[in-house]
Amino acid sequence: MKKYHTPVLLGSLLVVFLPSIAKAEIQEYLIRRMILLQTKCDLVDVKKEEPKQGGFKFLTRCENVSFYPDGVTITCSDKDRETSCKIKTKIKKFENLNLLKNSVNQHHDDEAEK
Repeated sequence: MKKYHTPVLLGSLLVVFLPSIAKAEIQEYLIRRMILLQTKCDLVDVKKEEPKQGGFKFLTRCENVSFYPDGVTITCSDKDRETSCKIKTKIKKFENLNLLKNSVNQHHDDEAEK
């Protein structure tokens, strides 16, 4: 079914009002909110990419590189739905540093006993 729009005459000017189509699209502030609420990333910036297979991909950089040294990647399969966005980057845990910390604490405890 086609919609026809009635032209309006304003003085000697003919104006035709066409309906505007509002396009919903995932905005950067939604990604920033997701990072803030769901990760330990102190966000520096967000870059948006459009992969060939559709959707969006957001690459973020974090100020504190302890948990996300390479930043956080978020993919959104549907350009119009925030709920389609998923965090793809796993938090980094440096277990070897904890082992080192425990051995240093053990060494200090041994020294205190002497």
